[in-house]
Amino acid sequence: MDKKTFDLLMDFQSLENKLYFKLVDELGMERAEELADPFTDFVEKKLKIGKYLDNSAYINKDTYLIKQYEDLSSYLKVNIIYEYENDWVLCSTTSELICFVPKSYLAEYK
Repeated sequence: MDKKTFDLLMDFQSLENKLYFKLVDELGMERAEELADPFTDFVEKKLKIGKYLDNSAYINKDTYLIKQYEDLSSYLKVNIIYEYENDWVLCSTTSELICFVPKSYLAEYK
């Protein structure tokens, strides 16, 4: 995983969310979920999260940011999902936001 790919997937997910809420307004929640699920599934499959979690590579380690990174504040608690050889990690925040952060920003790697 690299930053460019991650950002592209997050842009895709953002578009899917916007579409989902428009569909809810027009078709109702049940039908909107049915139509949006393949898009959510696509992102989860590419990130290997949710039902596609790779248990053999899953880190599941709690840590925190030692300094601000993009819109993520310092001391934000995160759970490391995966480590990558390019010195980046895929994390989730306590509010389940998925983020991609350089290892150097996390207390775990200091």
